[in-house]
Formats: sequence, C-alpha cells, structure tokens
Amino acid sequence: MRLLLVFLLFATPAWGQEQAESTPDLLVVPSPLVDVPLDRVRVWALRDGEWQTIPFQFDRRTADGDWDFALHASPTAPHRRLTPRDELVVALADLGEPSPPGVVPPGAPRPISVEARDGGRAYLANHDAPPPLSPRRWLTYSRTHDEVVGAGYRLGFDPQRPFVFDRLLWTADPAHKDWIDTGKIRASGRLMGTLPFVRTQDDFTSHIIGVIDGPVRAVVRTENRLRMVLGIQSPRSLIDRIHTPNTFVMEILVQLPFHVGWLFHDLAVRSSLDLRPGTAHTVVCPGRPAAIVDGRLTPGEEALSGSPMQGFTIAGPYGAVHGSLTLGPGFDVHPALYYEDDVLKLDPPESDPGHYGETGVTVTGWEALGRGDYRMRLNLSFTPASSGRSP
Repeated sequence: MRLLLVFLLFATPAWGQEQAESTPDLLVVPSPLVDVPLDRVRVWALRDGEWQTIPFQFDRRTADGDWDFALHASPTAPHRRLTPRDELVVALADLGEPSPPGVVPPGAPRPISVEARDGGRAYLANHDAPPPLSPRRWLTYSRTHDEVVGAGYRLGFDPQRPFVFDRLLWTADPAHKDWIDTGKIRASGRLMGTLPFVRTQDDFTSHIIGVIDGPVRAVVRTENRLRMVLGIQSPRSLIDRIHTPNTFVMEILVQLPFHVGWLFHDLAVRSSLDLRPGTAHTVVCPGRPAAIVDGRLTPGEEALSGSPMQGFTIAGPYGAVHGSLTLGPGFDVHPALYYEDDVLKLDPPESDPGHYGETGVTVTGWEALGRGDYRMRLNLSFTPASSGRSP
C-alpha cells in the first residue's frame, strides 16, 4: 500500500512558461528592466489618449525556474532590485493602445513597451520620483481564511486541506450563498490485482508552505501527505494553486518511478465539485443539451457521466464556471466527464447529503503508463453574471 502513494502523490509543480500560457487573461514577460529598484518602477497604459497607471507585479523565479517563495516572504522584498529572473505580470484587460511617437507617460522619458498578442500595450518606466501606485487590485488573498476575492466572485479552500476548492460565492448574489457543498477527491482500484482500496480527501493532510500575493496574480503552494495504514504517511507532494483575475489553475507534474500496471489495476482518480441545493443551475458539455441540476438523475443526464472530457460549464443566475483538463505530451490516460445529480445517492463527506449536480473529471488508463514525467493542468475560469471583469 505504501507504493500507492508514490503513484498518486509523488508530484511537484510544472514550472516555467507553460504556467503563463495556462492563464490567458495575463501578460507575463521576463522583466524588461534589470538592476533597478522595484519601488521606482511603474507600469502605464494609454487609454483614449490619457495615461493611466495600472496594477502590476514582478514575481521572481529561482535559478531552476521554481517560484521564489522565500524572496516574496521577506519584509524587504518590495525594495529589491530587479533581475533577469523577475517576470512582469499585468492583466490583459488593463492594456492600452500603442503610444504615438514622442508621447510618453508623465515623468518617464524612456518607457519600455511590452505587447500582447492582440496588440495591447503596457509601458514600463523607471521613475526618479515615482507617482503613487495604482490602488486597484484584481485579486485579494487572505491567508487567514485561505480565500481569494476576485472581481465578481470569492473562492475558498478547505481549511484542513487547502488543495481542495470548496467555496464559491458570486458578488452579484444578494444572499451571498455558497455555490459549492464540497470539493471531492477520490482514488480507487485494486492493488496487485486483488486488494481493493479507496482513498478520499479525508486521507490527506495538507498545509500552506508558500505564498506569492500580488494585485494581479496569487500563487499558493501546499505540502500534502496521504495517510496510509498503521500510522504510516506518504512522502510529501507539492501542489501549486495559481489565481489570476478570471481563472484558478492547478499545475501538477506527476513523476512515475515504475510502470503503473505492475502494481495497480482498475485505477481511477476523480476530482469533482458537488453543488448546494436551492439555486437553479445547468451543466453544459460540448455537443450535448444542457442538464438541469435538480437532484434527480434523468436518462439524458446519465449519458453525461463517462463521456469524453471536453470541458464543462456550470451556469447559474449569478455566474458560470468553465472547467477543463489539459494533458501534456505522452500522458496517454483517459479523462472522462464525471456527473451525478441524485440526492438519494450518498458519497460523504458532505454538508448536504447526496449528489447535487456534482461535476468533474475521472481519469483512468493509468496502467499503461511507464516510468517518466507527465504533466497535467486543471483549469477553472469564472464569468460573473454582472460585468465584474475589472476591479
């Protein structure tokens, strides 16, 4: 059983440029300024002929491409000097128009332009006397509550297992009700072809070990262990949560030290969100009619579970969540949509018993994987019903 952990949990973050590409609402570039004090830098956008300072942050990487959590935890970090390992982060929605020749931000005779793929521009400037920072924030992170407040929504995580997403409140909802009953993690199968096992989030311990908290992006690293048998716990695994204005991304690199089929059969790993009753929701998947979430599984809804995972959208009166899973090259497993809408069918732990539009992904086919490194990305994007797209 101890080897079960090696398979399920020997994972570290997938670092590098892939993270920037997984958050399409951001512009992330290596710092165009080097060896200048961070507190003298401002970022500008030209909108309708007027210069505006915009929210930004510089997140530093280590030499091997990891997030530099130690630097960001330092009380002197805002006074650091920029290096080539710093990366500039701004929201695409804040970018402006190209500046005409000779038109520069106030007090910035030599601005540096950075450009998004769609042509939006931002301009960096090293000021002798910097103007005030933009007071706007796209995100606010509370470590005390392990909660992220964005423009139009609020996300929360299980206080005992901070890698589990279990609260979603929409700003437009006058009652401020939590959409989610609980997030669920399940792993099941047979060890050596005979011994059945099931593991849930109750078998994990987890705590936060690193935070990067900025006005545009927050990164939260968790250290996780799996409780096995006879008091034995697994070695640790590291999982990074990446929060941006409109997305929540979980980046994972799974490192397999052996051929999975040697030890495990019928292995299935499921991650899902169980909703709370009382609010009208629909679940929409590509090529299929919308499923009405009401706690009663109809024949049309039954066909959803097990269908190919091509993304899903959970929509309600105050906002919508789109979920997707991306597998890296060579990660030849079989992701399938998981869907249950049956209040009579129990699957604890739950505050509201039964399944109420529980939606997510089940991954099978692990037995065919040999030794190696495999990448996957879990992505949830948020669309509040109101405009909610700027702070």
